[in-house]
Amino acid sequence: MATVYRKNDRWYVGYTDGTGHRRLVRTDARTKAEARAYGDELERKATRQRLGLEELPTDTTMTLAELCEWWLKNRCPPDREYNERKRLQRHVLDSPLGKLPLRHVKPADIEDQFRRMAATGLKPTTINGLRGTLHTVYSRARKAGVWTGPNLVKDVESRKVPRKVHATLRAEEVPLVLPHVPDEWRTLFATALYTGMRKGELFGLRNRDVDLATGTLTIARSYDKETTKGGHADIIPIAKPLVPYLRAAMAASPGELLFPDALGRMRSPEADPQKVLRHALARAGLVEGYEHVCRRCKAQGKPHTERHPDTASRTCPACGMKLWPRALPRPMRFHDLRHYADLRVMPRWRSAGTSSRAVGVIEVFRDAA
Repeated sequence: MATVYRKNDRWYVGYTDGTGHRRLVRTDARTKAEARAYGDELERKATRQRLGLEELPTDTTMTLAELCEWWLKNRCPPDREYNERKRLQRHVLDSPLGKLPLRHVKPADIEDQFRRMAATGLKPTTINGLRGTLHTVYSRARKAGVWTGPNLVKDVESRKVPRKVHATLRAEEVPLVLPHVPDEWRTLFATALYTGMRKGELFGLRNRDVDLATGTLTIARSYDKETTKGGHADIIPIAKPLVPYLRAAMAASPGELLFPDALGRMRSPEADPQKVLRHALARAGLVEGYEHVCRRCKAQGKPHTERHPDTASRTCPACGMKLWPRALPRPMRFHDLRHYADLRVMPRWRSAGTSSRAVGVIEVFRDAA
């Protein structure tokens, strides 16, 4: 008979599985009655397995690596397959964990793999990413009947990710940076700053998504996909400083795309605004300092460099030649420009449907200065 008890605000169920071993499962039950009903169902399933009416989890001959390969080929979304295969290849398919038969894999084995990853310096976000992938692999396999055992990843805790303060531009720095952004990128950079859109959302933005009459902008796609990364569309307000940039982009656009490349086509995911940002920051003087390099010593294979806060003329102490300064831009990613919009625009949404960021009505909007 299944036993039920509560610990740390979670209900646990103990039962005897189909092989006769005692198991303990953490449930999502909200009440004791729900937990007991779940335990009774586990007992009934175990009884059917012992009577040969249902397959035992231990009957499979697959390894964890083979299960991951099944998921990659049959259930993984095509646009994610490359990245997910790289992730699994490194941490599961080519590891001792992947060679374990599914019937022998325990939560402790997965936990040990995560600890090894942490010991090599991998960040909690990387470990949590692998945990999420493995959870999906088990879940899809259970639904397809490929694996009839429990989802072991549920018993492996996720890592705590420290809250990070993102480097971004201050309000007074935006007018300093934008003039140094090349013409073909300037309107896109301004839109990124004042809307908080991702790169793919910017590249996929259409002219019809901009409504200057009502002062709103629709975010409904990423690149050529008819959905965003979050899987939902948003209508956001257009800040007043952004209006002239959008007008210029719409006037210059040769087709339906608002920010096409030089040939009028959609920019590819490989297009790198990061380099553009670094150059603009350097020209605007938003730097951490300057690296002064002796070109003669560098050519002779004995490079001499010095770091200083200015570009004042200096000479090499080794050969007496002039040192050439090179700006060291403030460390910042193009993605970090989204956080400027979070700080300056700050829309508040009235929820529509099940998503707090679903298409809604803006209650309050404070224009950027």
